[in-house]
Amino acid sequence: MTDLVRGGLYKSLLDQQSKGAEYYSLVFPNERAEDSNVAVLQITAILPMTLDISFVKGDVIMHSSATEKRAEEMSGEALTRKVSQSEEKFHKKFTSTFGDLGFTTDVAKYALSNMLGGIGYWYGHSLVKIKDEQGQSSVKPLWDAPLYSAVPSRSFFPRGFLWDEGFHQILIRKWNPSISREILASWLDLMTSSGWIAREQILGMESRARVPEEFIPQSPDAANPPTLFLVLSEMAELISSGVMYEEKENDLAFLRAAWPRLDAWFTWYNQTQAGPIPGAYRWRGRDASTNTELNPKTLTSGLDDFPRASHPSGIERHLDLRCWMALAARAMSQIASTINVPKQKQIEYENLSQSLENYDALKRLHWDLKQGVFADYGNDTPDVVLEEYQNRNQAMDWRRIINGSNPSPGFVHHIGYVTMFPFALGLIPENADEMHDYLDMLKKPEHLWSPFGLRSLSKSSSIYNKRNTPHDPPYWRGAIWINMNYLVVRAMRHYSKGQHREVAQRAHVLAQELSCNVVNTIVREYEKQGFVYENYDDQSGSGKG
Repeated sequence: MTDLVRGGLYKSLLDQQSKGAEYYSLVFPNERAEDSNVAVLQITAILPMTLDISFVKGDVIMHSSATEKRAEEMSGEALTRKVSQSEEKFHKKFTSTFGDLGFTTDVAKYALSNMLGGIGYWYGHSLVKIKDEQGQSSVKPLWDAPLYSAVPSRSFFPRGFLWDEGFHQILIRKWNPSISREILASWLDLMTSSGWIAREQILGMESRARVPEEFIPQSPDAANPPTLFLVLSEMAELISSGVMYEEKENDLAFLRAAWPRLDAWFTWYNQTQAGPIPGAYRWRGRDASTNTELNPKTLTSGLDDFPRASHPSGIERHLDLRCWMALAARAMSQIASTINVPKQKQIEYENLSQSLENYDALKRLHWDLKQGVFADYGNDTPDVVLEEYQNRNQAMDWRRIINGSNPSPGFVHHIGYVTMFPFALGLIPENADEMHDYLDMLKKPEHLWSPFGLRSLSKSSSIYNKRNTPHDPPYWRGAIWINMNYLVVRAMRHYSKGQHREVAQRAHVLAQELSCNVVNTIVREYEKQGFVYENYDDQSGSGKG
């Protein structure tokens, strides 16, 4: 705020006070500074009111007829007609794209409009933590660059999130494939020479104003789920299916142009996120030194406070990352074949895809025979609690203690979304014995099933709905997240079309039940509160965030 504006507002309040005003209003001064390049217009009115403000090109001072005509076209009755015409086009396109959605139509249109309205353009540079040869860290800026992105919430999160973007594009591509390709290209253009893309793109002042300063610098070893491959795989499958569609040549051209970056991106993941033994993968960024968190967060996974091994270490094997890598390798193999890259590269990705989708290898790394589920592996104990104590300064504080068995190497004792990844990404063969175990577990209310959707963490977990610190409420520790429920329903529908009759029937029924539960929750909360949420309470179904 300039001194002129600040001083004018202060003067207006003093004037109103001297006149004995019962109510005060902020009135801008009717003045201008010689070096100003911003005009501020204040209008005071009694509500309700309607106001049209038209931004038009032209010489406003000279009041040209062309400028006046354009202003008339963009205000009043003319603007109302244009809005009505646009609304009619939207409704027609919605129906032709998604069909008749019955009682969910209104909320579906709202959700789509909110997604499209959240698409924005940012410009600036990321700040990156760099370590020198002596291990000393410093913060350096990357180059200035634009980002075209759909954001989760423009008001609260005005920045790009890598793992959110893949889910956004599943919807946006159905509505406008061209916009989706532009957004995907914009993300790939932010890649460094090493193949790294920062998981959060905090570009420009608008973005940084909403992020605590200590969280702005990004770590160049920090990954994020490569969800862009969800839509890239879909693109490649559609091209290779032989079906003719309007965007086929544009999709093909995009994949050919994007290939060098996709190859570099996948290679970066495969090298930097490798685990302690061949075929295993591990998210970086967990804090092994803290004793203030109940279970140190894994922000890079996108699942934030979902419980992993209680005591972070280099021996960890993360199940969800292994599954994301299998999805990415499968997509890269499909793309390589679709755009006909050199044969050696096709063979390389085909072999890698087969290796990462090998079910026996997945079981060797992640099957917990005792729990009867796939799980993370690490230095773990379920017997951790937060206790209050008096610190050196005689103040009350909180710390984590072990209240039972000490941590030891083994499979992690928490059933939840991480457990579901082999199923959610279609990596369990339909004829595997474990498929029936998973279909049984999915429906158990003591684990993940609820009337509102699948909860993120089993009710039997020792950390279910527990705070990570006194000031850090549970996030992925029970809440129902729509993106993960979508992946599970998608997998169920995939298995429902398989050759194993019993599995197909059970998957079909579960897909119907789960999708109804989730959709009913979303619609009910929209009608009650007027919003669509990314997660819902597993006890009441109310929208949370």
